[in-house]
Amino acid sequence: MIPKETPAPIRARDDEHAGLTKRGAVLFDKGLSNPSPAQFRGVKLLASDIANALDTGTSRVQLEAYGGAPGDKSSDARRLSLKRALAVRQLLIDNGVPSNRIDVRAMGGVDDKGPNDRVDVFVRNG
Repeated sequence: MIPKETPAPIRARDDEHAGLTKRGAVLFDKGLSNPSPAQFRGVKLLASDIANALDTGTSRVQLEAYGGAPGDKSSDARRLSLKRALAVRQLLIDNGVPSNRIDVRAMGGVDDKGPNDRVDVFVRNG
């Protein structure tokens, strides 16, 4: 989990993420679809932060999952990223985030200069 403490929200700066606030990221070991035990604990903290951020009726969570080598948009990379997104989604649900307020995006190995093995967690307000 990055960072370990409740993060200050970061406003996304690109058009694709307009209106989103990044709340954190869950890191994965290469090739694995479940987070490590340390990441599980971090997701619990993140879930509490997100539940508070969803106080407004129209707010939503967006999970963007990455997997595979940079630039890899194969079905294997997308499947890995989808498995990661669904694992984080389930952890959020298990820790109080309403399932009907979570959207997932399987990005595969999109080369966005970030770590290849992660799920970014955003909140869209309003």
